[in-house]
Amino acid sequence: MTTLPSSRVTPTRLRVTLARFSLRHPEWWLVAASAAAWVLAWWLTAGSNEGSLHRPHDDSNVAEAWSLGTLLVRVGIWSIMVVAMMGPVMVPRVRHVAACCMGRVRTRAILETLGGALLVWVIVGVIAIGLVIAAPGFDVRDSPISFLFVWLLVAGWQLMPSKLASIGRCHAVRVPRGVAVGNRRLTAGMAYTSWCVVSCGPAMVAMAITGHPPLLMVALTIGLTAERVVHRPARAARMLAFGVAATALVSLVLSVQGS
Repeated sequence: MTTLPSSRVTPTRLRVTLARFSLRHPEWWLVAASAAAWVLAWWLTAGSNEGSLHRPHDDSNVAEAWSLGTLLVRVGIWSIMVVAMMGPVMVPRVRHVAACCMGRVRTRAILETLGGALLVWVIVGVIAIGLVIAAPGFDVRDSPISFLFVWLLVAGWQLMPSKLASIGRCHAVRVPRGVAVGNRRLTAGMAYTSWCVVSCGPAMVAMAITGHPPLLMVALTIGLTAERVVHRPARAARMLAFGVAATALVSLVLSVQGS
């Protein structure tokens, strides 16, 4: 009499399943971190300006805005926005790194690449925060015309040849494959993200100075990710340009109706 294999989930079977899933989807923990950052970013910014990077309207609070504690909080908020929005954008790169660095070095190679990427984005964030504190705010409720102007500039950048060229430069950055070349992978992550900043930086800075509009956060994340995975990035960039302009108009109308 033959016995059928047990369908009960055992610890060994669970470990094997998780190992296979991790092998096929090395980006799973980046996606999980991005999802968690989305929840936190939505909680911080949706429906209010709390957590935004705006300069306070009361000039008496400018000194407080430049204090170390406030700057660290704002850098943290910027980092949350970067993980939420750039996490999906980095998925193709992470999969490429995983394919180039197989074996025990794979996870470390991914971490080194993402570490270099986050370092570049934090530097950009510090610059953006300084601009936001020093310049007037562009919130849709307080400065609707300035808000729309900023996002129309972002839409215009999407149509520029330099924008498309930067996407190609991103893909051209090679991944060092050796075991003891972690510093080179870190540098490669920084080089990749530097071109990504050229491509996505205007939109990310606009996101910061306009108070992180939730609709635009969603639209940009989808569009910027699509630019990295589709066969025709120029077409995706054009579609994102029109999508940004339309979403900015919708955000403006909703704000006017809600006020």
